[in-house]
Amino acid sequence: MKRTILLALIILLAAGTATAQTVDKGIPFGARVGLSFDPDQFHVGAHAKMLELTPDLTFVPNIEFGTGDDVNIFAFNAELVYSFYAADLGGFTPYAGGGLGINYIDPDHDNADSETKLVLNFLGGISKMLDDTKEMFIELKVGPSDWAPDIKLTVGLTFF
Repeated sequence: MKRTILLALIILLAAGTATAQTVDKGIPFGARVGLSFDPDQFHVGAHAKMLELTPDLTFVPNIEFGTGDDVNIFAFNAELVYSFYAADLGGFTPYAGGGLGINYIDPDHDNADSETKLVLNFLGGISKMLDDTKEMFIELKVGPSDWAPDIKLTVGLTFF
Protein backbone atom coordinates (compact mmCIF):
# COMPACT_ATOMS: atom_id res chain seq x y z
CA MET A 1 0.00 0.00 0.00
CA LYS A 2 2.88 2.37 0.78
CA ARG A 3 4.28 1.74 -2.70
CA THR A 4 0.91 2.63 -4.24
CA ILE A 5 0.59 5.89 -2.31
CA LEU A 6 4.17 6.83 -3.20
CA LEU A 7 3.50 6.15 -6.88
CA ALA A 8 0.31 8.27 -6.80
CA LEU A 9 2.25 11.15 -5.23
CA ILE A 10 5.00 10.86 -7.86
CA ILE A 11 2.39 11.02 -10.66
CA LEU A 12 0.80 14.14 -9.15
CA LEU A 13 4.21 15.77 -8.69
CA ALA A 14 5.20 14.93 -12.26
CA ALA A 15 1.90 16.33 -13.55
CA GLY A 16 2.44 19.57 -11.65
CA THR A 17 6.05 19.92 -12.85
CA ALA A 18 5.14 19.12 -16.45
CA THR A 19 2.25 21.58 -16.25
CA ALA A 20 4.57 24.40 -15.29
CA GLN A 21 6.95 23.49 -18.13
CA THR A 22 4.34 23.00 -20.86
CA VAL A 23 2.36 26.15 -20.09
CA ASP A 24 5.38 28.17 -21.20
CA LYS A 25 5.55 26.13 -24.45
CA GLY A 26 1.87 26.60 -25.27
CA ILE A 27 0.63 23.03 -24.76
CA PRO A 28 -2.40 22.94 -22.45
CA PHE A 29 -1.67 20.35 -19.77
CA GLY A 30 -3.29 19.36 -16.50
CA ALA A 31 -3.98 16.99 -13.67
CA ARG A 32 -6.99 14.79 -12.96
CA VAL A 33 -8.33 12.82 -10.02
CA GLY A 34 -11.41 10.73 -9.41
CA LEU A 35 -13.17 7.51 -8.55
CA SER A 36 -13.69 4.35 -10.60
CA PHE A 37 -16.36 1.73 -10.16
CA ASP A 38 -15.96 -2.01 -10.85
CA PRO A 39 -13.22 -2.15 -9.81
CA ASP A 40 -13.78 0.41 -7.06
CA GLN A 41 -10.69 2.61 -7.19
CA PHE A 42 -9.22 6.03 -6.57
CA HIS A 43 -7.32 7.33 -9.60
CA VAL A 44 -4.93 10.18 -10.39
CA GLY A 45 -3.40 11.23 -13.65
CA ALA A 46 -2.36 13.83 -16.15
CA HIS A 47 -3.53 14.93 -19.60
CA ALA A 48 -2.50 17.21 -22.46
CA LYS A 49 -4.54 18.89 -25.17
CA MET A 50 -1.99 17.97 -27.80
CA LEU A 51 -3.56 18.61 -31.17
CA GLU A 52 -6.55 20.68 -32.26
CA LEU A 53 -7.83 18.87 -35.36
CA THR A 54 -10.70 21.34 -35.88
CA PRO A 55 -11.88 24.20 -33.64
CA ASP A 56 -14.19 21.70 -31.91
CA LEU A 57 -12.19 18.42 -32.10
CA THR A 58 -9.07 17.89 -29.98
CA PHE A 59 -6.68 14.97 -29.41
CA VAL A 60 -6.28 14.57 -25.62
CA PRO A 61 -3.89 11.80 -24.51
CA ASN A 62 -3.88 11.02 -20.80
CA ILE A 63 -2.37 8.70 -18.24
CA GLU A 64 -4.09 7.50 -15.10
CA PHE A 65 -3.12 5.33 -12.17
CA GLY A 66 -5.94 3.65 -10.27
CA THR A 67 -5.64 1.71 -7.03
CA GLY A 68 -8.14 -0.20 -4.93
CA ASP A 69 -10.23 -3.37 -4.97
CA ASP A 70 -7.02 -5.47 -4.80
CA VAL A 71 -5.74 -4.27 -8.18
CA ASN A 72 -3.67 -1.43 -9.62
CA ILE A 73 -4.39 -0.18 -13.14
CA PHE A 74 -2.06 1.99 -15.20
CA ALA A 75 -4.07 3.44 -18.11
CA PHE A 76 -2.55 5.11 -21.17
CA ASN A 77 -5.36 6.63 -23.27
CA ALA A 78 -5.46 8.27 -26.69
CA GLU A 79 -8.81 10.07 -26.91
CA LEU A 80 -10.59 12.45 -29.26
CA VAL A 81 -12.84 15.04 -27.64
CA TYR A 82 -15.54 17.03 -29.44
CA SER A 83 -16.55 20.23 -27.60
CA PHE A 84 -20.04 21.63 -28.18
CA TYR A 85 -19.07 25.32 -28.02
CA ALA A 86 -22.35 26.39 -29.65
CA ALA A 87 -24.29 25.18 -26.60
CA ASP A 88 -24.93 28.09 -24.25
CA LEU A 89 -24.98 26.65 -20.73
CA GLY A 90 -23.98 29.66 -18.65
CA GLY A 91 -20.26 29.38 -19.36
CA PHE A 92 -20.16 25.58 -19.23
CA THR A 93 -19.21 23.68 -22.38
CA PRO A 94 -20.40 20.09 -22.82
CA TYR A 95 -18.13 17.63 -24.61
CA ALA A 96 -18.11 14.00 -25.71
CA GLY A 97 -15.54 11.64 -27.14
CA GLY A 98 -13.73 8.40 -26.90
CA GLY A 99 -10.65 6.49 -27.88
CA LEU A 100 -8.37 3.58 -27.35
CA GLY A 101 -6.27 2.85 -24.32
CA ILE A 102 -3.72 0.40 -23.05
CA ASN A 103 -4.31 -0.79 -19.50
CA TYR A 104 -1.60 -2.49 -17.47
CA ILE A 105 -3.45 -4.46 -14.79
CA ASP A 106 -1.43 -5.46 -11.73
CA PRO A 107 -3.36 -7.53 -9.15
CA ASP A 108 -2.31 -7.22 -5.50
CA HIS A 109 -2.50 -11.03 -5.16
CA ASP A 110 0.75 -13.00 -5.14
CA ASN A 111 -0.78 -15.78 -7.25
CA ALA A 112 -2.17 -13.52 -10.02
CA ASP A 113 -0.24 -12.40 -13.10
CA SER A 114 -0.15 -8.88 -14.50
CA GLU A 115 -1.80 -8.28 -17.86
CA THR A 116 -1.70 -5.62 -20.56
CA LYS A 117 -4.94 -5.11 -22.51
CA LEU A 118 -6.25 -2.85 -25.28
CA VAL A 119 -9.44 -1.08 -24.17
CA LEU A 120 -12.08 1.20 -25.65
CA ASN A 121 -13.30 4.32 -23.79
CA PHE A 122 -16.35 6.54 -24.26
CA LEU A 123 -16.57 9.81 -22.36
CA GLY A 124 -18.65 12.89 -21.79
CA GLY A 125 -18.40 15.88 -19.55
CA ILE A 126 -18.59 19.60 -19.01
CA SER A 127 -15.81 22.15 -18.80
CA LYS A 128 -15.62 25.75 -17.66
CA MET A 129 -12.92 28.34 -18.16
CA LEU A 130 -12.00 29.78 -14.76
CA ASP A 131 -9.84 32.52 -16.29
CA ASP A 132 -7.55 32.90 -19.32
CA THR A 133 -5.10 30.32 -17.97
CA LYS A 134 -7.22 27.63 -16.27
CA GLU A 135 -10.11 25.36 -17.20
CA MET A 136 -11.81 22.88 -14.88
CA PHE A 137 -13.80 19.86 -15.99
CA ILE A 138 -15.98 17.05 -14.72
CA GLU A 139 -15.94 13.90 -16.83
CA LEU A 140 -17.69 10.54 -16.92
CA LYS A 141 -15.87 7.75 -18.76
CA VAL A 142 -17.33 4.34 -19.62
CA GLY A 143 -15.16 1.33 -20.41
CA PRO A 144 -17.19 -1.41 -22.12
CA SER A 145 -14.64 -4.20 -21.56
CA ASP A 146 -13.60 -6.57 -18.80
CA TRP A 147 -10.16 -4.93 -18.52
CA ALA A 148 -11.23 -1.36 -17.72
CA PRO A 149 -13.34 0.14 -14.95
CA ASP A 150 -17.02 0.17 -15.90
CA ILE A 151 -17.34 3.85 -14.93
CA LYS A 152 -14.83 6.58 -14.05
CA LEU A 153 -15.87 9.90 -12.55
CA THR A 154 -13.04 12.42 -12.88
CA VAL A 155 -12.47 16.07 -12.06
CA GLY A 156 -9.52 17.97 -13.41
CA LEU A 157 -7.80 21.22 -14.13
CA THR A 158 -6.12 22.24 -17.39
CA PHE A 159 -3.54 25.04 -17.59
CA PHE A 160 -3.12 27.08 -20.78
